[in-house]
Amino acid sequence: MSFRLSKKVSLEEGDKIRVSGGPYFLAQSGKKISMGEHGVGTFAGAEENGEAIYVKFDRMSAPRFVYIGPERLSESTGTTLRPHKIVKLRKKV
Repeated sequence: MSFRLSKKVSLEEGDKIRVSGGPYFLAQSGKKISMGEHGVGTFAGAEENGEAIYVKFDRMSAPRFVYIGPERLSESTGTTLRPHKIVKLRKKV
């Protein structure tokens, strides 16, 4: 499966990527509490609507949901759905 992340970058199943940023909850104190995934993982697939990809962060884990859609406020949870930053890692030569 191939997924176009941007004009220059497309992801293939098995590609290594770095994930950062993502959704957060704004506490009453004003502190942002991260609700997103972080770290290096393996691209495992994408949703058809293009708002999320699935990433495996270690060999034994199930793929995890990583939001990449537009920034918006979730009415049901109060979480700000900010897209994760995705960087495709180069293969070592």
